[in-house]
Amino acid sequence: MPQENELVTLLMALAVFIFLCSNASRIKCVPRHRLFLAAYSVLLTAWGLTILEGYYWEATVNALEHMCYAGGAILLACWCWAVFVRSPRCQ
Repeated sequence: MPQENELVTLLMALAVFIFLCSNASRIKCVPRHRLFLAAYSVLLTAWGLTILEGYYWEATVNALEHMCYAGGAILLACWCWAVFVRSPRCQ
């Protein structure tokens, strides 16, 4: 059974995902937006897997969830590096 805070996190993440999809033209103005969206999508998948692990194949889904957290963090770090270190706006 999922905890309430896990459900709230997933619902808020889905609301942000809907916002991102509805403002796709504005998101394209963000530098390296595809990398940013990939990171968010992987993290969204991890939050969804958090809910699923209470119902199906606990050990396997838990491992996938943590792999998604690691992958999302790596992608987000790559996006931050590409935007803020590699091509700084203010010099």
